[in-house]
Amino acid sequence: MTAAPAPIRRVWGVLSSVWVGLFLLLNLAGLALFITVRYQGPEPYFLSPLYLTLLGAFGVNIGCVLADRYRFRLTQLGFLMTHIGILTCLAGGAMTHWSGEDGQVQIREGETSSSFLVDRTAGLYQARQLEAVTSQGRGEIRFDVAPPARLPAATLAGLEVRLLEHLPHALRVRTAEAAQGFPPALRFRVGMNVASVEDWLQADDPALGMREVGNGLVARYLSVPTEPAGIAVPDIKALTFLEGPGGSLGFWEANGKGGRVFHSLAVGQAAACTLSPLKVSVLERMPSAAVLEGFTASARGEEEALRLMVSHGGASRALWASWGESVHLEVGGLAAFLRFGSPKRDLGFSLSLEDFRKEDYEGSAIPRSFESLGTLDDPGAGLARRPFHIRMNEPLIHRGWTFFQAAFSPASAPGGKEATVLQVSRDPGKTVVYTGALLVVSGVVFMFYLKPWMGRKGLL
Repeated sequence: MTAAPAPIRRVWGVLSSVWVGLFLLLNLAGLALFITVRYQGPEPYFLSPLYLTLLGAFGVNIGCVLADRYRFRLTQLGFLMTHIGILTCLAGGAMTHWSGEDGQVQIREGETSSSFLVDRTAGLYQARQLEAVTSQGRGEIRFDVAPPARLPAATLAGLEVRLLEHLPHALRVRTAEAAQGFPPALRFRVGMNVASVEDWLQADDPALGMREVGNGLVARYLSVPTEPAGIAVPDIKALTFLEGPGGSLGFWEANGKGGRVFHSLAVGQAAACTLSPLKVSVLERMPSAAVLEGFTASARGEEEALRLMVSHGGASRALWASWGESVHLEVGGLAAFLRFGSPKRDLGFSLSLEDFRKEDYEGSAIPRSFESLGTLDDPGAGLARRPFHIRMNEPLIHRGWTFFQAAFSPASAPGGKEATVLQVSRDPGKTVVYTGALLVVSGVVFMFYLKPWMGRKGLL
């Protein structure tokens, strides 16, 4: 039999080296320790390209060591089981990573659901979806926002879309840009010494001309044909900025209880309210400007947002898309709707919630346990109104899907219906991983206990 060429032998020697395997194992352990200590939520970082590459290289090394050193002898049974067990665990982990899915389904009492919102799917740890609808059709792109996030570019329904930035904790802000043909805009500040709200308002705009500033108080901005002091404003709890001819400014404060007071105002000056302890200032005024809504990263932010660049027909437009909201835009003569949110996955069967039960700790509103009772309908499996009962540590398992009781949503109004929140999971690699772990343990037991005992008994 002809020997393999020297370069192939050298490569094989490296791939099947125990020392290379030990080196990879130490690097994996060191990287895992660094990720665990460095990051508060370490799970996504274990899916980084570096860590997955090291895992793949370790699996290749284990396979090569097995092929190079195993000689079909009973004495090597422990060696065989251990190495096959490690490969089996790695294969099960890959199956879970690429085929497993996790998400949540929320069902209100008396309602039915046959789908869930996906969080982890097809190698994406925190899956997100951007959907576009135009006259040219519908398109969607799924991507991962888990670190290290790599935001992609794609063509959706005739639009070229680039994802520029993802803010998991975003605070909505407004900016203003000078532009011809637009109404005036002003930047105001309302508050007290310890806290204040600052933002832009666009005159006469039904959306951008209003801003809630706290405690049910609304700031409004209107342009009027006469002097602001002579304008009657409705009796609502509001600060109404008025701009008269020649740019004269003032504001009416109203408390919604019949109290109204007018204050003259100039840019750069502050005025103390009469009906409340607030101070009001106009920081800047632009005679013709476009007020734009956007987001900024903030630990106080309760929204999730994407910054996008959308192009079509040689024209481009930058915009923000926030979680769960539809954005309408027109670029290059093409009108479109964009929506950013979780991907949706159809189950192939439906769950109906008949009753949600919650038990609180005595003397408090803290829930001690909660459970969901309902029925399952699966025409494909010949099941109709099969009862289920999901509670803590007692999940529902059907067609490979596992439904855990995760949380609940209270009624939106007194006397309303509560909703259950179920964690949905499908893990095709779990059994494979358990089998691999059993093989590894059996191999270690054979090598360190059975093999010496069989040697003493003369069985080897």
